Amino acid sequence: MNNMLCKECVVQNSAETKESLRVIVPSMYHDRIEKLLDANKPGDLDVGVCHHGCASDVKICCEDGHEYNCDAKCRPVKGKKGKDGKVYRRVKLSTYESNAKMLLAQYVMGVGGEEIQQFLALLDLPHGKNFSKNALSRVECDVGVVLRDVTDTCMKKAIMEEIKATLDEKYNDWKNISFFDANEAGDEPLTFEKWIEMDESERPKVPVIVSFDMGWQRRGHCSISGHAFLIGARTKKVLANIVCAKECDKCKQSHANGKKAEPHHCPKNYEGSSKAMEANAALEVTKRMFADHPIYIEKIVADDDSSMKALVRHSYEEKEKENHLFPLWSWPCTSEGQKKTSTCMLPLHIPEPKWLADPTHRTKVVGKRFFDLLKKGKKFSTITKADCLRMKKYYGYFLKQNRDKSIDEMYHTSFAPLEHLFDCHDYCGTWCKRKQQLARERGETTGDIEGNEAH
Repeated sequence: MNNMLCKECVVQNSAETKESLRVIVPSMYHDRIEKLLDANKPGDLDVGVCHHGCASDVKICCEDGHEYNCDAKCRPVKGKKGKDGKVYRRVKLSTYESNAKMLLAQYVMGVGGEEIQQFLALLDLPHGKNFSKNALSRVECDVGVVLRDVTDTCMKKAIMEEIKATLDEKYNDWKNISFFDANEAGDEPLTFEKWIEMDESERPKVPVIVSFDMGWQRRGHCSISGHAFLIGARTKKVLANIVCAKECDKCKQSHANGKKAEPHHCPKNYEGSSKAMEANAALEVTKRMFADHPIYIEKIVADDDSSMKALVRHSYEEKEKENHLFPLWSWPCTSEGQKKTSTCMLPLHIPEPKWLADPTHRTKVVGKRFFDLLKKGKKFSTITKADCLRMKKYYGYFLKQNRDKSIDEMYHTSFAPLEHLFDCHDYCGTWCKRKQQLARERGETTGDIEGNEAH
């Protein structure tokens, strides 16, 4: 700051200011310092510092009593009364860009308040311990609103990109088929250019393929909150997100104190078990996509959750009430032959999505069985950890390479992961280097290997 002043003026620290680093913006002080120097004779400038989170306010005062406080530019918030009866003014921490960026850094790095305090202390910033959970929550209230708005804007843009990718793919497929057989290709599909030129009320809803999954803050289905994402299969971008929360700290604290909670953004939006969060989130996001956007979910790639599949279906009672045709044998019945009460909750005007298996989840499930054998000890099985990892990897390769084949072909190659582990390569394909090595030793060519595989 001394570089802004003339040679005869020197900045002196007040007695309360300790030697440590500050996060300040010099450009905010340059103009005011020049005015102080123009209005007064050269002399000493006294500087005091007030800390707000990881940011600092600097109060500059000259010998004649003229002062400049950066705090005047900040939006004050009325604070609580002190013991002396005075109301002490409090500054919004989110006003300072450094506090907002520190919160974003915490999100990006995936750390909490204690790690941020240690980081500030290592940087030798004053009052690093004051940037605690309470300070973070005050910044989150303001920054969170902006983050949610930006997120919604990005997801709306991603939905339009998914629509374009879907319509372009269908048009290209039709174009390729019509090149060989115009009758089999059928009518020309709608292109994205024609779709976007239509009025919003006349645009037909586009069927999209998505993948869905949910995560929880804690393992074991005992978490009080969970987050789910819907990702487009063609663009690989997030189309929708949903956060389920069973509690709100502010509401819970106010209820414990017997007081009414102050107006705030209450995250509580779910009541029920943590295990059922995923099914309810899938239902909610399916309804939201159809109601708020020009798309509907045609296929969902998800894990094998039977409760989620049962919930995101049309109710048999509603079908019967609306005289919808469906096979009576498909209605679940008890052992006594009585119809079960349907748990399906998808409205009839929303098309039922088709469910596709997630190969990664299938690989995880199969690999878990081998690790269960490992846990039982050598008395039960001689399997090793290396065998478990190899079987999990082999099974993942098997699904990846054979998912487009017929059921018979897939059944034949399903023996490859286990047999490959024991150096038997009768079921392996051309990907198997060991099979190629053995063929070269026998004097066979690549054509012979492919012929044996097809046979």
